[in-house]
Amino acid sequence: LPVLCVAAFEGHVIFIKHAFLPMLLSAAVDTVWIDFDTFIVKDPTPGIIAARDGPPRVLPQRDRVRFGSFLFDNTTDMCSLTKICDPRQQWAFNISSTTPDSEHDDDGVEVLVTEHWDARCLNNGLFYARATHRSLVFFTLFLRQIYINPYTDNQNLFDSFLAHSSVDSAVPDSRPVLRYALLDIEQHFACAEGHLNKEPAGHKNGILTFHFWASDFRTREASKETPEAEASDSARIVTRDGIERVEKPRASKSELFELFFGDKAQEEYAQGGVPAAGAAFIEQARAPKPNWKGMCAVTAVGVEDLV
Repeated sequence: LPVLCVAAFEGHVIFIKHAFLPMLLSAAVDTVWIDFDTFIVKDPTPGIIAARDGPPRVLPQRDRVRFGSFLFDNTTDMCSLTKICDPRQQWAFNISSTTPDSEHDDDGVEVLVTEHWDARCLNNGLFYARATHRSLVFFTLFLRQIYINPYTDNQNLFDSFLAHSSVDSAVPDSRPVLRYALLDIEQHFACAEGHLNKEPAGHKNGILTFHFWASDFRTREASKETPEAEASDSARIVTRDGIERVEKPRASKSELFELFFGDKAQEEYAQGGVPAAGAAFIEQARAPKPNWKGMCAVTAVGVEDLV
């Protein structure tokens, strides 16, 4: 297949990432975006269609609880996620828009997107946008806000536009409140930070995509499934709340590109299989579900190194 490239707008790669969405949506073309640092283990199309047509939950929930600029489903959700349980620090919040719902809407899912493995914030390294008039208006406004707000992080803003976990003053009141659902990051749309799928890469029930994203944290929570090589007492860190952590497998983006797209990897892939070194890293990345999830905060990158 031919590879088509486009120059970044004054070096603004993220702007170009979203620049063509309004054109595609206005042409009635459903669109899937997959970041370049993603290995497609198997064709994700059936999984995306299944998630769109049979989502376990359609979002956003309109009536929410707000703490600062963060949103939660209810007081229990806020307390369990952040450990902040004082009712004086929260208030009721309703998700609204000055753009009314249309009688022509069919109540179907308009966007699919992933969350971060260890954070409630959305990760738009992979998302699906259904071609509707509402999504066209949504992404046109989104593109405009990225252009006029160069210091607005596109990922956090994407989260706020969908009213997922945060609010942002850069979100215009006129943006339609799209119906969206989360892609399954535990079993199908995995990342280097963690996943739960026990099947080998390439298995019919294995993961579909593997995003090279991982946080800067050097440890992850331990469980009974933690490999014995990592489970020795000397390798464990016990936090004040009793949670045990172990060093997690780490690799830089360049190392992961070599594992999955290097010359040797391409030879193995051409023979019809997932590169062996890449498959081994996918297995190493399997981890227990985190007991605590952070919120949208780009400034948190590298915080463990700072501490």
